Amino acid sequence: MKPTTSACGEGSRLVSKSASIRLADPGYDGLLDQRIWHEVTAPGQTPTAKRSRGSICFSPYLYRISNRGERTFNRIQQYPLAGTRHDKLAANCLAFVQLVSLWPWLDCRSQCASSNCPVSNFGLGMIDTSVIATSDPQRHVIGGMFAVARGEAVTMPFVISDGIRLYFEEYGEGYPIIFIHEFEADLHSWEAQVRHFSRSYRCIAYNARGYPPSDVPDDPAAYGWELAVRDIEAVMAALSIRRAHLVGSSMGAYAALLFGLRSNGAVSAIVAAGAGAGSPASDQEEWARNASVLARALNARGIAGLAAKMASHSTRRRLMQKDPKGWNVFVKRLKQLSSPGMSNTLLQCQALRPSLFEFRDQFSKMNVPVLLAVGDEDNPCLQTGLMLKSTIPGAGLWVCPNTGHAINLEEPAAFNAQLEALFTMVERTSCPHSDVRKQSSSHDDAARAVRLLAGGAIA
Repeated sequence: MKPTTSACGEGSRLVSKSASIRLADPGYDGLLDQRIWHEVTAPGQTPTAKRSRGSICFSPYLYRISNRGERTFNRIQQYPLAGTRHDKLAANCLAFVQLVSLWPWLDCRSQCASSNCPVSNFGLGMIDTSVIATSDPQRHVIGGMFAVARGEAVTMPFVISDGIRLYFEEYGEGYPIIFIHEFEADLHSWEAQVRHFSRSYRCIAYNARGYPPSDVPDDPAAYGWELAVRDIEAVMAALSIRRAHLVGSSMGAYAALLFGLRSNGAVSAIVAAGAGAGSPASDQEEWARNASVLARALNARGIAGLAAKMASHSTRRRLMQKDPKGWNVFVKRLKQLSSPGMSNTLLQCQALRPSLFEFRDQFSKMNVPVLLAVGDEDNPCLQTGLMLKSTIPGAGLWVCPNTGHAINLEEPAAFNAQLEALFTMVERTSCPHSDVRKQSSSHDDAARAVRLLAGGAIA
């Protein structure tokens, strides 16, 4: 709808000449200058005010819909930064009017089967319905609705990496932290961390290729561990980030560590949680075999049929015991992932990636502060964590007691505290990181940070 401005009394009103339905309250809105309403050709739906003469024919059903939208509008006005009565901007007023008008449209579209329904057809084409068809509509639609209300195109935030769209979310301002998720989750798994750190950092979390709303390529060649490493670079380049902290879990930790080897100064600190499953020589054959079996099961039964079993693995049971509701949310979100995307990720990335033990020589020269976080019941990752601790100069190893693989989900407060301690110490120094075995006591705060973390001096 294209708004036009008309004078009315002491102020002004935004009126659309191309409106489909005209709704107004009794009283002030119902007694607007009739010259304005004559410009609108849509049929009126205004109830009779007590002080007005005569009566106006209107539909109680349509008026109830308008009242429902008005109540939503009143809720929005409770927020000073958003409510239209606080900023007095005409553009924002129209934006909010259209925003709440979407409520009856969405409600009716979900229930009305008639293609001629005047309510469901009202505003048709205003919304990119692909935005609504997501795993968590409320999370993705709201920002798009504001854009629609302002007459802008609805777009979801993506970056492009080798022709593949990667969906991301960004919150907060300050020094950037990039969160890279594990195999059995997506960016939602970082919610506790993003909520905490976005108060003072710029937090970016993205979905890997194969994890909707990111693209799910059919070509297996579009997946791989090297591509996962390049995706981090693509995210940083697209968002104009020259240097950042990286926080990765499991599959994401693997990518973060290898990106750290190639970053050439683009990484200021790495947190690798649950890194390196399948890396020990004794585990590699079984790891590849299990990946192949799970990939075939995903193709045959789909993730919805396997999610509960996958989430009940020995390394996941602690989450179920500690936080049953959190475990249920984990399973629910796991069911919403893409079976083809996960299958291709297993076969082309997880099963074929080199062991982290093969990079020992490179890790021994790594000059990035690293915090290795692992649960003491995450057996597939303990040996690799010890190897990385003994190899990476100045690396810290935090072993969280009575904890499995999803350490950031099981113990979010403790996990956040460890990250915050590391980031604070790293950011206090402008000196490059160096080997703690060679530095003087006053040379490098970043290395001291990871040493303290390793010894448990910082909780």
